[in-house]
Amino acid sequence: MNTQRRVTAKDVARRAGVSQSTVSYVLNDTPNQTISDDTKKRVRLAAEELNYMPSAAARTLRRGTSDTVLVIIRDAQIGEILAQILEGVVHTLDPHGLNVIYRRQRPGKSALDLCHELMPAAVANFAALTKDEIGRIQEWNIPVLSISFDDTAPTDAGDTVILAQTAIGRTHVAHLHEQGHTRIAYAAPDIRDVEDYDTWRLTGVRDECVTRGLPRPPVIHTPYNLDGGMEAAREILALDPPVTAISAFNDEVATILLAAFHRLNVPIPERLSIIGVDDLPLSPFTYPSLTTINIHAYDIGTHVAQLVLRTVRPDLNLPAPPPVGELTLITRDSVSAPVSPPGHAE
Repeated sequence: MNTQRRVTAKDVARRAGVSQSTVSYVLNDTPNQTISDDTKKRVRLAAEELNYMPSAAARTLRRGTSDTVLVIIRDAQIGEILAQILEGVVHTLDPHGLNVIYRRQRPGKSALDLCHELMPAAVANFAALTKDEIGRIQEWNIPVLSISFDDTAPTDAGDTVILAQTAIGRTHVAHLHEQGHTRIAYAAPDIRDVEDYDTWRLTGVRDECVTRGLPRPPVIHTPYNLDGGMEAAREILALDPPVTAISAFNDEVATILLAAFHRLNVPIPERLSIIGVDDLPLSPFTYPSLTTINIHAYDIGTHVAQLVLRTVRPDLNLPAPPPVGELTLITRDSVSAPVSPPGHAE
């Protein structure tokens, strides 16, 4: 059993021949202190020699906040895109000594208790908190940065970054129409935890169809399994009048449909073109390779982290980060010009 005593700031002060407060000022880079460079070197050398690790709990008591940024997400699975966003947040904050903890907001289990216990430096709210919950957190003098996927989200409840989803749907229709498609279906996910993303992406599809004078797109719900995908594929093939292209909610829905149509011997893109969203790592390897939209998830995380830093570390004098929300169309083999469906003239 290791009974070695924890090294304290008092030990560092004794080794460096300075006061304990000087150790605190040096190791915390406290501004407006007249401490010589030689003294700073002695303190840092003593801390290194003693393997001194400052107490996070002590810093929290002293500052009233911790070195933690609490990321609150909704009660949903952490897929590839959310993982990329979180990676961007962590990689940006880590060099500045800020740790990231994420918490799923589960029904009946508010993240407020955890927030009050941690007293984080900031909260990044990924569409998980209510306006009242945001207000409670701000009453504790904790800044809240909200990330919303709702194009009509209010911006008065803390700082808000809006990641517009309608633009994704509009980009789908624009690309498909430019290839010559006039009858487009929308493949929605048959899961509840993405309902709001789905609503706004479908709104974008519908709005762009109106703008271009195209028929209202039929909506087909696609479960996240092969049997459900086969049923959705048959429903799409039974549409009358037939469609020649599918705007899929994301790459996962698109991939399920690609597999289903393959089993039904429906040629893609000759009979149906399919476009997805997210540009997942496996999307270039589907058959045919999937045309999709890259939403630059890692950059979204970086953007959120930079806004957090501008709030909690004003001493860094960071410039405002560039706008977020750029979409990049990735053209591959699952979309081509339409060929008339069997028994119908284009």
